[in-house]
Amino acid sequence: MIQTLKELGFKTAPTLNQFVKKVKDLDLILKYVKFLDNKPQRTDFINYDSEGFQIDNTPIFKGWEVCEATSNEKLKVAKKGDNRIYFDTGDGVLVMNKTNACDQTTYNDLFIFFDGNLKLN
Repeated sequence: MIQTLKELGFKTAPTLNQFVKKVKDLDLILKYVKFLDNKPQRTDFINYDSEGFQIDNTPIFKGWEVCEATSNEKLKVAKKGDNRIYFDTGDGVLVMNKTNACDQTTYNDLFIFFDGNLKLN
C-alpha cells in the first residue's frame, strides 16, 4: 500500500479523509481502509527487528531514530523530536508526545496522530 501512496503522489502518510479527497476509485479506497486497520511495525520506523537486532532495511517513514534513553537491548523505541513510539507493549503500539498519547495504535490512529506529518521514504 505504501508504494501505491507514492505512485499516487503522496509525500506523507495521508489520513483516510485526505486519501478519499484525492482518490476516486472505490476499490482502492476500500483497500486503504483495510490497510489502516493494521498495527504499525518497528521496521516501519527504525532498522531493528522484534528481538532488538539491527537489520538492513529501509524504513517506510523518514527521520526516525532509536531513542537510546528509553530503549534497551531488546526493546527499541523510535523517536523523532518529542514524539516516541513504543512497540510490543502490553497495550500494543503506544505513541506519545508531550501533549498526547494513543495506545492500541493502528495506522489509522498513527496517521491522525501525526496529521500528515509522517514523511514517506
